[in-house]
Amino acid sequence: MSRKLYKVGIYARLSQDNKHCTDLTSIENQTAILTKFINTMPGWIHEKTYIDRGASGASFDRYGFKTMMEDVRNGIINLVLVKDLSRFGRNYLEAGRLLEEELPLLGCRFVALSDGIDTENSGNDIMPLLNIINDFYVRDASRRIKSVLMAKAKAGHKLGGTAPYGYIRSPADNTKLIIDNYAAGIVRRIFELRANGMVCAKIAGELNKGGVLPPRLYFFKRCGKEPKGKFSETWTMRTIKLILNNEIYIGNTVSMKRGTRSYRDKREVRHDKCKWIRVEGTHAPIVDIETWENAQSVVP
Repeated sequence: MSRKLYKVGIYARLSQDNKHCTDLTSIENQTAILTKFINTMPGWIHEKTYIDRGASGASFDRYGFKTMMEDVRNGIINLVLVKDLSRFGRNYLEAGRLLEEELPLLGCRFVALSDGIDTENSGNDIMPLLNIINDFYVRDASRRIKSVLMAKAKAGHKLGGTAPYGYIRSPADNTKLIIDNYAAGIVRRIFELRANGMVCAKIAGELNKGGVLPPRLYFFKRCGKEPKGKFSETWTMRTIKLILNNEIYIGNTVSMKRGTRSYRDKREVRHDKCKWIRVEGTHAPIVDIETWENAQSVVP
């Protein structure tokens, strides 16, 4: 009786939290262990290796993983080999569907070496339980991260991103903002023009006529960097409105305006105002309250 030949696809993944890891979970160690194992297995041929670096296991929208699944569907590989089940993925619903439905229907064997899982053999009852445990790990990590971010927001820390136009991050503490005198002067001018009744489009026009660099271009020039990505090279009405509506300029920090749908779905959503966290007096204001209120009272 002839032995079945397996065209093996190694899949290795390193999560976003551990993308600089150098221990046994590193990509290099995963692939080395799995390659060595393939060489001990008669009838196994190492066909391809698929890698995802810095990729969360909560989502299966990963380049290496999707390429591997396309190769399974096209018959290029018929055995998927991973170091452990968590490398495959940490969403137990989708992992279960792939491992218990799609891969078997495609005639593809699955082996998770460290967990002792092999879909060609019986006794894989632990696989669904491991999938749930792996999913719980992501959910628990997400909960802990949100808890830390919430605590920082309530303390008035500026979370992520570049400093708003008019400020720079403190060299001593990058969660704190200090005033950038030049840009702060432009911000004050915007508020004063608005408080005197000027429409936003005309304010933008005045700044453009004066050769004032818009926020993104100014940021790159101040940092001595080349501009990247798509952005407006002039002041726009939208930019003026964003500045005029931002409480950062009266010394307040408003956080948690946006979040994700769930620990599985990382698409960004805008939170209702009732969920925003507003902390007053977190840094030096650029605009006084009277000017702020006068600017807010101007009819659009």
